[in-house]
Amino acid sequence: VDDLLAETNPAEQWQDRDGYTILDFTDLICPDGWCEPVIGNVLVWLDNNHLTADYVETMGLAGRERILAAVGQ
Repeated sequence: VDDLLAETNPAEQWQDRDGYTILDFTDLICPDGWCEPVIGNVLVWLDNNHLTADYVETMGLAGRERILAAVGQ
Protein backbone atom coordinates (compact mmCIF):
# COMPACT_ATOMS: atom_id res chain seq x y z
CA VAL A 1 0.00 0.00 0.00
CA ASP A 2 2.78 2.45 0.84
CA ASP A 3 3.98 2.28 -2.75
CA LEU A 4 0.51 3.25 -4.01
CA LEU A 5 -0.43 6.08 -1.66
CA ALA A 6 1.00 9.58 -1.54
CA GLU A 7 3.30 10.31 1.42
CA THR A 8 0.69 12.73 2.73
CA ASN A 9 -3.02 12.69 2.04
CA PRO A 10 -3.79 15.68 -0.21
CA ALA A 11 -7.17 16.04 1.52
CA GLU A 12 -5.43 16.84 4.82
CA GLN A 13 -5.11 20.48 3.75
CA TRP A 14 -8.83 20.84 4.48
CA GLN A 15 -9.05 18.75 7.65
CA ASP A 16 -9.26 21.77 9.97
CA ARG A 17 -12.25 23.30 8.19
CA ASP A 18 -15.63 23.13 9.88
CA GLY A 19 -17.78 20.31 8.59
CA TYR A 20 -14.91 18.50 6.89
CA THR A 21 -13.93 14.98 7.92
CA ILE A 22 -11.45 12.63 6.31
CA LEU A 23 -12.51 8.99 6.17
CA ASP A 24 -9.89 6.40 5.33
CA PHE A 25 -11.09 3.17 3.73
CA THR A 26 -7.62 1.85 2.88
CA ASP A 27 -7.99 -1.08 5.27
CA LEU A 28 -11.14 -2.20 3.44
CA ILE A 29 -9.59 -1.85 0.00
CA CYS A 30 -6.12 -3.20 0.81
CA PRO A 31 -6.46 -5.44 3.89
CA ASP A 32 -3.19 -6.18 5.69
CA GLY A 33 -1.45 -3.63 3.48
CA TRP A 34 -1.81 -5.69 0.31
CA CYS A 35 -4.12 -4.67 -2.54
CA GLU A 36 -5.56 -7.91 -3.90
CA PRO A 37 -7.39 -8.01 -7.24
CA VAL A 38 -10.20 -10.11 -5.72
CA ILE A 39 -11.56 -10.07 -2.16
CA GLY A 40 -14.31 -12.44 -1.06
CA ASN A 41 -14.85 -13.62 -4.64
CA VAL A 42 -15.51 -10.02 -5.79
CA LEU A 43 -13.31 -8.16 -8.28
CA VAL A 44 -11.89 -5.11 -6.48
CA TRP A 45 -10.22 -3.05 -9.20
CA LEU A 46 -11.83 -1.73 -12.40
CA ASP A 47 -8.43 -0.35 -13.46
CA ASN A 48 -5.32 0.86 -11.63
CA ASN A 49 -7.17 3.76 -9.92
CA HIS A 50 -10.85 2.83 -9.69
CA LEU A 51 -12.81 0.30 -7.66
CA THR A 52 -15.56 -1.79 -9.17
CA ALA A 53 -19.13 -0.88 -8.22
CA ASP A 54 -19.62 -4.44 -6.96
CA TYR A 55 -16.73 -4.12 -4.52
CA VAL A 56 -17.84 -0.69 -3.30
CA GLU A 57 -21.26 -2.21 -2.64
CA THR A 58 -19.66 -4.89 -0.44
CA MET A 59 -18.05 -2.11 1.60
CA GLY A 60 -21.48 -0.61 2.30
CA LEU A 61 -22.06 -1.57 5.94
CA ALA A 62 -18.52 -0.80 7.09
CA GLY A 63 -18.58 2.47 5.15
CA ARG A 64 -21.96 3.40 6.57
CA GLU A 65 -20.76 2.78 10.13
CA ARG A 66 -17.72 5.00 9.61
CA ILE A 67 -19.78 7.78 8.06
CA LEU A 68 -22.33 7.69 10.88
CA ALA A 69 -19.55 7.75 13.49
CA ALA A 70 -17.95 10.73 11.74
CA VAL A 71 -21.19 12.72 11.88
CA GLY A 72 -21.87 11.71 15.47
CA GLN A 73 -24.69 9.23 14.97
